Parts: sequence; structure tokens; C-alpha cells
Amino acid sequence: MPGRKTRSVLAVAAAGMALVVGAGTANANPNAAYIGYNHVTSGSPVWCVQELLNYLGAHPSDHPGSPAPTVLAQDSSFGPATYGMVQWLQISYNSQSGVTPLSVDGVVGPATGGVLLNWASRDYYQDYCKAYIPS
Repeated sequence: MPGRKTRSVLAVAAAGMALVVGAGTANANPNAAYIGYNHVTSGSPVWCVQELLNYLGAHPSDHPGSPAPTVLAQDSSFGPATYGMVQWLQISYNSQSGVTPLSVDGVVGPATGGVLLNWASRDYYQDYCKAYIPS
């Protein structure tokens, strides 16, 4: 029969395994609402768009697009600057050869959201943001 110390070690090991197993990559959310004018314009979804766009601006080697034109205030409010940066992402993506073009509408829907998540895949908040970005 295992002693108290052995049971404690087993409990800690089991807890560690639970953390490792639960630490997998989160799935993108196909049911997330569109983000942009006439859609979601505030809160965590907008903050995530701003975070991921700022990541792309700070890490130009992580994506094939043109350099980002600005750094966004991460204020969770979808305004003209965020709208413009979403359009920058869409235009940058469309400049690649052989891609199905995105609509340059400043709205983050599934196609634009998929590009944003893919290009910013190394962002620290990527897994958190997958719940809010349509893709």
C-alpha cells in the first residue's frame, strides 16, 4: 500500500499531466461574430483584432505582407484606425500571387479572421483570441 509521500507524488504527477494534456492549441471559432462597423465594435473581439494586428506590425518577418502603417491603441473600440489596419491586412494578403482575394471591406469575417490568425500565429494571445476571431 502506498504511503502518504507516494500518494502526494502521484497526485502532483497527475495534476501535471492534466495541465500538459489541457495545454493543447485552442480551435478557431467558426461561430464568432464578425468584427467591424455594423458588427461587433467593442470588447474582447476588437481587442484581439488590435492585438494581433499590432503583433504583425511589430514582427514583419512573420508575414509576407507589406509593413504595417501604424500601431493601434488597444482600447477595445473599433474605430477608423482599426478599420484602416484591417483593410491593410486585406490588401497585404491580396498582394500575394495565387491567393483567393479577400474583400477589402475593413470587416473581420471568417476569411480575414483566418488570415489574421495564421499570420499572427506566434502571438502570445493567439489561443485566447481564437475564441473571438471568426475563421
